[in-house]
Amino acid sequence: MEDSVKREISKLKRLVPFKNASDTVLEKAALKNVTLRRLIEDGQFLDDAEKQQAKRFFEAYLLAHEFETQSDLSTLSILVWDEILINRLKKTINDCSTADGKSYVNDKLIKSLNDLTNHVFQIKEKLGIDKEKKEDEFTAFQLLKKRFNQWVNENRDECTLTVPFECASCGKPDVKLVLLRKRVKDFEVIDHSWFQGRFYINKYLIQLVEEGKMSVEDCAKAHNVSIDHIKFTLENKGRIFLNTDDKKSK
Repeated sequence: MEDSVKREISKLKRLVPFKNASDTVLEKAALKNVTLRRLIEDGQFLDDAEKQQAKRFFEAYLLAHEFETQSDLSTLSILVWDEILINRLKKTINDCSTADGKSYVNDKLIKSLNDLTNHVFQIKEKLGIDKEKKEDEFTAFQLLKKRFNQWVNENRDECTLTVPFECASCGKPDVKLVLLRKRVKDFEVIDHSWFQGRFYINKYLIQLVEEGKMSVEDCAKAHNVSIDHIKFTLENKGRIFLNTDDKKSK
């Protein structure tokens, strides 16, 4: 394993999403980061706009396809670089056009564009990106499941935040966990449905226990915790649930 990948793994281990990640997940994530960094730093880009475009291309391919080896990631870097060059050539060709619509384009530019386009097709075929492959529903489901599990492992805990607040009962500083509900353009912050402050508990299920609609045993099973956990919650409800008295909140 390269030293750069080892250093990247050491960095990832200090991040919350990778705290409990396996060695395989860490190595894959490190390889992706190192490969992308090399592409951006070593590529002869004209400006920051091209660098950002290359980064978007690279990440889009990672999101849509599986690349298991360092060799595949290196090949992907070549593909992204070729696509940047294609866009650059197209812009150059467009700039050669005159106002009256007549174009004076160097034949070498056209040949370079065609060669790069063919090379892109070859790389995509090598990586299996453009390969037409019929898959039955089970195979497609297995692939989706694999990608979902990989996403969970690489993004563990990224949708939960620790938010500080002042306890209404004792006035001391404390923290609570909140969810980041993903939307198309941004995040919607909501109260975590399974945490009250730092306590793992569902307020509605505790309410059912108090109303006699659910037993302590069933509540414990629903939470996947011990009966003592539920009893502790009932005995300390005032300090776990901040707004337990409806009269006070009015």
